Amino acid sequence: MFKRSEPYAHSYSKEYQDFVSKVYDKYPDDPNAAVKYIKQNASRHTYITYLLQLTQNELISESANPRWEQPTYQFSAGELEFMLRGFFDAVDHLENDLPAGVFDYISNRSEDFLLKCLKTTYEKNDNSQSRDL
Repeated sequence: MFKRSEPYAHSYSKEYQDFVSKVYDKYPDDPNAAVKYIKQNASRHTYITYLLQLTQNELISESANPRWEQPTYQFSAGELEFMLRGFFDAVDHLENDLPAGVFDYISNRSEDFLLKCLKTTYEKNDNSQSRDL
């Protein structure tokens, strides 16, 4: 199998950058219209990449506030499970020989969230294993 010296990052591809730039020009003040346009006119890869990028950027802005001023979000177990299923599938399909630090980066940004979800699940099910997390 052909190996790249750097892992592919769709958000850095010329195709993605050009398409998103045109969408920003078309809908500079309407992110909802931009999302709908991308969903209807781009590949699924471009759409989910854009949706993740946009959501992350909005959350970065919110997380800049002190913790007590940050909004909280409420999700059902089913909503979290679907999101984690997608995340698992993406990580599961990563090649083992990615550059050093890729898996550390993913782990460092997701471990606390995953352990918090696991601990909450154990506590809701009155499972003593939650003390070990």
